[in-house]
Amino acid sequence: MGVVSFAGIAGSVPKKQVAVAFQIENSGRSPALISEMNASIKLLWYGDLPNKPEYAVEPETTERPRYRPVMAGESRRVVLLLTFAGGMGVIDEQLIKLLKGGVARLYVYGFVVYRNGLLLAPLTYVTGFCARYNPQTDIFDDCENPAYEYRYATASK
Repeated sequence: MGVVSFAGIAGSVPKKQVAVAFQIENSGRSPALISEMNASIKLLWYGDLPNKPEYAVEPETTERPRYRPVMAGESRRVVLLLTFAGGMGVIDEQLIKLLKGGVARLYVYGFVVYRNGLLLAPLTYVTGFCARYNPQTDIFDDCENPAYEYRYATASK
């Protein structure tokens, strides 16, 4: 299971939220049962992402519904509403100019928690993802940071 692509910024709610669409894909051989998904947004004026991800915990950014299984070899489009920390607001033309000029950088990162669909599956898997908004192409590119892009398994509870 992994996040294979991001779309551009899909829409926004004035002064609070940005909708980001991305595609998750099950590259395994059995259905994936998603139990948790998180996406966080960070706007940086200088420097790099923190060494340890700071995941948002607001209800708008962490979804815990009962997801339909993602069957082996299938993908699913996910759209999440994200809130800027500190009430930054929406992505407007002024912010786009700052992003294009390299003054600011916009990242979306998060994780997906899932089990494989086998009845007695003993492991829970976690996949982290991270992407940086590219205002030239209006898409998100991989941020290639191992602290944010990872995959591991842990014993299921």
